[in-house]
Amino acid sequence: MDTTTKPAEPQFDIEFSVLITCYYEENSIDEFYRRLSATLNSLHRSYEIIFVNDGSRDGTWEKLKAIFAKDPHVHAVLNLFKNSGQLAAGTAALNESRGSALVYIDSDLQLAPEDLP
Repeated sequence: MDTTTKPAEPQFDIEFSVLITCYYEENSIDEFYRRLSATLNSLHRSYEIIFVNDGSRDGTWEKLKAIFAKDPHVHAVLNLFKNSGQLAAGTAALNESRGSALVYIDSDLQLAPEDLP
């Protein structure tokens, strides 16, 4: 498993961690991320985002690394070497989370990020 995490930041309370599993989302991850970020920023609460690429062989991993590089709220991106399933991907994200509360969501846009609040 490849893991990219940001160095530990000064201690502050993270209200919630958004744990996101991705599987062959190259064509939709940018829209998902844009909508999710807009929604989370509108809440004016502290949060972090953790993405897990669940073995996708398309360009999902490259796009996740680019998002990680530009957004300080993205605490980690993880790359599972093979498709391990939603539960395993969610567990990997959970291991990196620091929030007081957890939000699980897939990046396939079957659930609208705007519905989170």
